[in-house]
Amino acid sequence: MTTKGKKEEGITQRYLRITDIAKEPLDFLSPICGYEKMPLVSLEEAVEKLVNLLPTIQSHAYIAKQKCKKPADGLSPDESASIMLYTMGWEPLDECLYFVLNDTLRSANRQKLKPWFLYLRLFLNGLLRLPLIRDVVHRGIRMDLSKEYRMGETIIWWGFSSCTTALNVLQSAQFLGKTGTRTMFTIQCESGRDICNHSYFSSEDEVLLLAATQFKVIGYLDQGDLHVIHLKEEPSPFPLLQPVPLVSSSNDSTTSKPAVSQTKSISSKTDQTSETFSSVNLASKPAITSVQPKPLKTFPTSQPTNVSLSQPQYRNPELEKKLAEKKNAAKLELELMNLTDEDMEIVAHYALKNNTKLTSLNINSNKIQALGALHLSNALRQNKTLTTLRLGLNRIENKGAQYLSDALRQNATLTTLELVCNFIGDEGVQHLSDALQQNKTLTTIDLETNVITCEGVRYLSETLRQNRTLSTISLNTNDINDNGMQYLSDALRQNKGLTILEVKSNSIGDQGVQYFSDALRQNTTLTTIDLGFNKIAAEGAHYLSDALRQNKTLTTLNLRKNQIGDKGAQYLSDGLRQNKTLTTLILEDNQIGDQGAQYLSDALRQNKTLTGLYLQDNQIEAEGGKHLNGLKNRDPCLYVIW
Repeated sequence: MTTKGKKEEGITQRYLRITDIAKEPLDFLSPICGYEKMPLVSLEEAVEKLVNLLPTIQSHAYIAKQKCKKPADGLSPDESASIMLYTMGWEPLDECLYFVLNDTLRSANRQKLKPWFLYLRLFLNGLLRLPLIRDVVHRGIRMDLSKEYRMGETIIWWGFSSCTTALNVLQSAQFLGKTGTRTMFTIQCESGRDICNHSYFSSEDEVLLLAATQFKVIGYLDQGDLHVIHLKEEPSPFPLLQPVPLVSSSNDSTTSKPAVSQTKSISSKTDQTSETFSSVNLASKPAITSVQPKPLKTFPTSQPTNVSLSQPQYRNPELEKKLAEKKNAAKLELELMNLTDEDMEIVAHYALKNNTKLTSLNINSNKIQALGALHLSNALRQNKTLTTLRLGLNRIENKGAQYLSDALRQNATLTTLELVCNFIGDEGVQHLSDALQQNKTLTTIDLETNVITCEGVRYLSETLRQNRTLSTISLNTNDINDNGMQYLSDALRQNKGLTILEVKSNSIGDQGVQYFSDALRQNTTLTTIDLGFNKIAAEGAHYLSDALRQNKTLTTLNLRKNQIGDKGAQYLSDGLRQNKTLTTLILEDNQIGDQGAQYLSDALRQNKTLTGLYLQDNQIEAEGGKHLNGLKNRDPCLYVIW
């Protein structure tokens, strides 16, 4: 095969691996096990039992072994060759190793895995000895899978998942392209492996996620034909892919090492993120009894920088061309362009310094880190027009948040700052909170999907006691438990500006809801609270019901995917009989049955203000449906769906 032909074949095979997502069953199957008890053998022996499934496997194994005589990363020739064999593709596809292996892993019949045990033992031993990749990676497919990945759901990919760290690769014509129906997955991976040094086609990067990796759906972006789904890898409570007794090989010699599990805690690039991702059980801490049980931690603040905003030396012709075309635009979209810190110097100069009409800048889903945030921060100190900055799905971390905080102390025009999924922890939140005690213009801050714990919430709560301009805060998908909810609730008693608070997908239970409900009796500004995807049961609904009897401002209450059940529905119904302000109540997926539906229907005969009741994905059968249908017939202004 010519070099050109091999490159084209490599692209084809890589495309097939990266885009095979549609084959995932998205169901909870039996754990993958049995191979871990097998001995570590040569590649030739490992594939012997696969000949009936893959007739040409031995020939391909021979080629792989010949190409792996001096493998990288300290792997043995057999380990390296087992990985290379996985990346090789041949016809027919249903006799190709990676295709049949992943198809078998996705099957509910675990007996089919037995012939694969020796190969899996060798393959995993090699993979687990490769350097760990903890980064944002991508894969996708030319079809719409958005309806199969619902916000807040936990899903498992049972096959090995090939990904790329380069968005431009995924957007190239050979892969997804930039037009037509597409679904792109942006994945916060914690246990990927870079197999580039062991691939049969080594011209491009390829990160392999282990089989049976568990994820949470934490974000969704609809851009017409392009659907971007954001996943975050999370450990399962029990191993779904059994750990192997890792063996360290030096050529032909082997030495046993302690067992290594896929779900072990992973050291982070920063001490803050490592604390959060080590799966610390914050809920196990004793409940706090006051808002300040210990002094606030002090972090050093940065000094104003004197980085020049003169014309950058670094060049990016594609970016510069786009900026030139939009030099007088009020809105600039630079999402999914694979932009780096150096590119932010160009954006800062041409968009934030020279464009005096720009009001909205979207640089979501790029590769911007702290240095890029510094370039933006320096420009924001002088900029007088920008009102919205979207910087989500990057990696600015605590240092980048600190740089942006320095700009917020001086900037007097920015009203919306989106920092979704940027690995910002408590230290970064403290810098932002300190800045917001001085800033008088920012109204919306989105900190969804970061690594913020109750300590970070405490810093933010101190600011909320004084700040009267912030109207919307999103803390969805962080590490906030009942103690964190107490900090927020204590601040809400004094706050006079916040209208929307989002804390879905955290670890808030009934105790946290009690703190919040007590605050609702005094708060006179909050109109919307999102408590979806938490751990709220009937008792929490009881506390909310009591608050609804007295609160005069709340219009939207979102309790989607909790566990309030029929009893919780009864409690809320009691509150609805007296409440005269709530217009939207979201109770999807809450284990509510016919009895709960009847309680709600009876209450809404008296309540005349609720206009939307959402009860999808509950346990409501014909009897409950009859009550709800009667409700719809009596009040045509009331929208009820179940």
